[in-house]
Amino acid sequence: MKWGIYMTAQEVRKQSFQQTKLGYNTDEVDLFLDQIADQLDKFEKEREETERKMEVLVQSIRRYKDDEEAIKDAMVDARRQKQAIIAEAQQSAEKIIADANIRADEIVGTTSDRLSRESKALEEMQDEVKKFKSKILAMYKEHLSIITALPGDDSDEEEEYIAEETYTDEDMGQTKVLDTTQLKNAE
Repeated sequence: MKWGIYMTAQEVRKQSFQQTKLGYNTDEVDLFLDQIADQLDKFEKEREETERKMEVLVQSIRRYKDDEEAIKDAMVDARRQKQAIIAEAQQSAEKIIADANIRADEIVGTTSDRLSRESKALEEMQDEVKKFKSKILAMYKEHLSIITALPGDDSDEEEEYIAEETYTDEDMGQTKVLDTTQLKNAE
């Protein structure tokens, strides 16, 4: 009988040998074969246990690979969502900035228009004040000339007081002296 590379314990137990006169002690050979068969049984059980463990590991590896693929897909989706969120946020920010610039331009335009109107009104008022001052000064000069033309007691003190009346032209930031004696001499 030919033995293959792999033998089972059952094959070892069933194996029989021809007896010869000068051969081995059959009890010892049977005992040895039983020991070998027991070892083969043990190895077979260990091999089956190892194969079972390997199958569990292979299944775990498959699950891990499936999980890895799912995680990769989730990360790709997360990147896409991140990019979409960033793009949306940038568009929103640009819109907010554009709206704010439009509103700021409106405010500046309104304020500029108001400033122009107020400046024009101020200039008109300053012109009116100048005209009013000119009229008052003209009336003052006229009254002084009338007063100086009145007959009566001419006192030097009154002439000096009347001769140097001062006023401040606030628009021009200057103090001016009105010399009424020149007005008297001119008459």
